[in-house]
Amino acid sequence: MTSRPDTTEQAVQSLAHSLYQKAAQHKPSLFEAKDLLGRMIDWSLNDESLRVALFRFVDVLPSLESSSEIGRHLEEYFARVDHALGGLVVLAQALHAGTLVAPVVRRNVINLARRFIAEESGGHLVSVLENLRKEPAAFTLDIVGEATVSDREARAMQQRYLDLLRRLSRTSQTWTACPQIDESPTGKIPRVNLSIKLSALCARFDPLDPGTETTVRERLRQLFREAGRLGAAITVDMEQYTFKELTLEIFRSVLEENEFRETPHVAIALQGYLRDCESDVHDLIRWARQHSRRIGVRLVKGAYWDSEVAWAKQKNWAIPVYLEKAETDANYERLSRLLLENHDIIDAAFGSHNLRSLAHAIVAARNLGLPSGAYEIQMLYGMAEPVRQAIIQSGQRVRVYLPVGELLPGMSYLIRRLMENTSNTSFLRQTYADGKDIRSLIEPPVVAHKADSRTAASPDGRNDV
Repeated sequence: MTSRPDTTEQAVQSLAHSLYQKAAQHKPSLFEAKDLLGRMIDWSLNDESLRVALFRFVDVLPSLESSSEIGRHLEEYFARVDHALGGLVVLAQALHAGTLVAPVVRRNVINLARRFIAEESGGHLVSVLENLRKEPAAFTLDIVGEATVSDREARAMQQRYLDLLRRLSRTSQTWTACPQIDESPTGKIPRVNLSIKLSALCARFDPLDPGTETTVRERLRQLFREAGRLGAAITVDMEQYTFKELTLEIFRSVLEENEFRETPHVAIALQGYLRDCESDVHDLIRWARQHSRRIGVRLVKGAYWDSEVAWAKQKNWAIPVYLEKAETDANYERLSRLLLENHDIIDAAFGSHNLRSLAHAIVAARNLGLPSGAYEIQMLYGMAEPVRQAIIQSGQRVRVYLPVGELLPGMSYLIRRLMENTSNTSFLRQTYADGKDIRSLIEPPVVAHKADSRTAASPDGRNDV
């Protein structure tokens, strides 16, 4: 007796393949070798040591003040990987050429960074936002380099959040309405959306310090209050695992106050690579129903896999993340459906560049009878433009996660994203750089090892965004 075909799985793969066909006509800017740095990124995909040296150099460059410093670092960082550059570094050292090419290298790095991080001041940011709306794509802003080490810095970061909310709320009043990104079945969607990190609101975000919760709650109240007054939205980003419980507790406790029972529009990010993410999703749904408080949940896979594994091993703790990428992908699909099943109280947003993951969420929504505007797809600025265009053209509501700020404090974000999206398991790399067969990339995730090993890890666990 032959088994009946899984119509849902067929629909997922068919949609993923269709989106790929539309997106495959152009490469994401990350994989377009437009300049020297772009070509080096292309070369580095075949040499891990070159990739590490390249991104280490990009990370440190904004802090180098002179051409001689840049030249010296250029020669030192790449001397160890000269095998991948055909002897160019040895030649450069002999000719002392590092200093000569330093201005070109700096310009290349700045151009690269600005593909992924927008300038916060002047008219540049508004221009970027208006171009996104023409696609049409909504946005959420993330101020890069939010780490604060003093109360003065924390207060300054809160003020930057407030200033952005006010400035863009004024500007957004002049924008033409676009139903695809400005409306949902539950009503109007705020045009201004700001993503914040709670650790930026306190000099030392310490889960064991009662003063942390008191300080952050008060500063979060002020942000929620201003967002409510302006009709803007705020999303609380999730950070490292040790911050998770306190982040969730502060988020819920402030929303339980009478002042915030209905406004503003708020959401919180959850990370699918965490083993306890499903429990957190269930808890949030129960909490939302108990308090009759509609909230958004941005489901991502997670961006701190390497550091979470390293930190847990150093402390001899259980590793909190899944060790196989397939485990994360399977969990993401389960949680996508769970969020959509609770659409009456949860506004679901799916942050990923993986066409399989996104197609699964879209098909799950269709099977539940939900219109495309009942949820949204979120993607990173500068990382997967052809995929974004294909999804927009299919009628989906898309929001772009847009980092803004100066390059020096933004380098940690940039390097993390570059490492993610050029890793061996990145969907974008496998699709656009490695040329893998799309049929193998959109198959359902299969976990190779069922054993729940939490004390060892392999690079295969890294997740695409």
